[in-house]
Amino acid sequence: AVLEFNISHSDLEMDLLSLFVLFLPMKDIRSVDASYNKITINNIDVEAICHFPFSNFSFLNISNNPINRLETMCLPPTITVIDLSFTNISTIPANFAKKLSKLERLYVQGNQLIYTVRPDSPRAATRPPPGTVHISAISFVRNQAGTPIESLPERVKHLKVSNCSIVELPEWFANRMQQLLFLDLSSNRISMLPDLPIS
Repeated sequence: AVLEFNISHSDLEMDLLSLFVLFLPMKDIRSVDASYNKITINNIDVEAICHFPFSNFSFLNISNNPINRLETMCLPPTITVIDLSFTNISTIPANFAKKLSKLERLYVQGNQLIYTVRPDSPRAATRPPPGTVHISAISFVRNQAGTPIESLPERVKHLKVSNCSIVELPEWFANRMQQLLFLDLSSNRISMLPDLPIS
């Protein structure tokens, strides 16, 4: 039985759910490395059919893929380690913690966890008068509905969020992430240290 599967650096072009459908016969699979490909996430919400027969699946590396968003991500809930580095995601959505409640290691470095403000209509994109201040990007961390990090599984022990344009952590971070053992916030734009989890 195949326990570990590596298809990294293969120019593979498909959506993540279709990739996992290929693994369904491999009921004992534990680890998949599909990094450096062209894997995407389908924008259709497949929550109703998102069920997998894997009981030992624990490691997934899909770094360096054009994932773009996690809201409709369908993955086995048994995952304890996931690498989402350099996947062009801009938020960790509210449903992320619920989908991966057993997650212990999360790598998201190299993503821009910051919201970009875009004009609502073509008329809004007209050139403003001289002296007008224009905001093109802003990170809302004080409002939980607007923070780029909306949720993290509470069991996460190892969190790497380096080089993510983070300016500060959400207010709930210190109280919720109490099992954290390793935190990498390097190469961000943090001007003052936040409340950190109690050790």
